Amino acid sequence: MHRPYLNASLYQLEALFETFKDDRRQLLHLFAELKRRPGPDARDLAARIARRINYLAPDAADTPDAARAHAPVGAATEAELQARIRALQAELTRVQDAEEALRRQLAGFRRHGAAEAPPSDHARVHLAESAPDWLIAAARTAFRKQYHPDRHQDEATRRRAHQAFVEADAIFAKLLGK
Repeated sequence: MHRPYLNASLYQLEALFETFKDDRRQLLHLFAELKRRPGPDARDLAARIARRINYLAPDAADTPDAARAHAPVGAATEAELQARIRALQAELTRVQDAEEALRRQLAGFRRHGAAEAPPSDHARVHLAESAPDWLIAAARTAFRKQYHPDRHQDEATRRRAHQAFVEADAIFAKLLGK
């Protein structure tokens, strides 16, 4: 038997499948080659090609004998089909479990996302909760230097800096207990 795709890799066969997905004759050749190859990836691609062949109407140029020789329908044994069904059922169960987990996670985000507590005062001024007073005082000085309104020339920038200066100073006063 002539095997036009004997030296083609599985990736090349898959690319050929995409290229010739409407050419029943080429698909029959690809299917025949894949039935000779071992491994689950070859079986999966052969099954995809078989579905596509069954979808396409028989080509008038195909002889009944050639179509019968390459026909994917009935080509697999009952045991192979049962094993494939079990594998697909297991995959379906895995996908349904993953979907359920994602739905629960999404519901949790919806439930807690809007009601989430605002960041702590320490986090708002970029400090750890365990920051000592001397570090809080040093950060306050740095914030005052950076956001003091007199340091900015543009009026819009000056207003934003004043707002940040006032908010940060209030947070630092609260943290230092002043």
